[in-house]
Amino acid sequence: SMIRNFTQPNRIHAERIRIGFSYNDPPNLARQVLKSTALETKGILLEPEPEVYTLNYEDSAVSYEVKFFIRDYGDVERNGTISQFHSRSARFTITMVLPASRRVSIRSLARVCRRSLLSCQSTVNSIA
Repeated sequence: SMIRNFTQPNRIHAERIRIGFSYNDPPNLARQVLKSTALETKGILLEPEPEVYTLNYEDSAVSYEVKFFIRDYGDVERNGTISQFHSRSARFTITMVLPASRRVSIRSLARVCRRSLLSCQSTVNSIA
């Protein structure tokens, strides 16, 4: 297996996060919220400045990528960073969208679970 050294030759490291927003949300607002959130998130460097790209217009969402820089790879908690983007987007009333495949599988599981508790338990056990 490959070992990656995130401290050499430079401790500054670029991270990327992909996020989807609803087609109802203006792209300029979505990019602005993503960039300002990155600038306000602890551990993300102000220089080089975070960058936000519109990646793709998918079936159920517009996909964006936030590229930001951190000084030490071990210092940034990725789940906390994603949570920051989620809570900040909710404050601006823009909607993060799950990938379509996840939504379909969650809805399918919910339909199965409604049929009976027993079938739900066996469905959950088969996934685990």
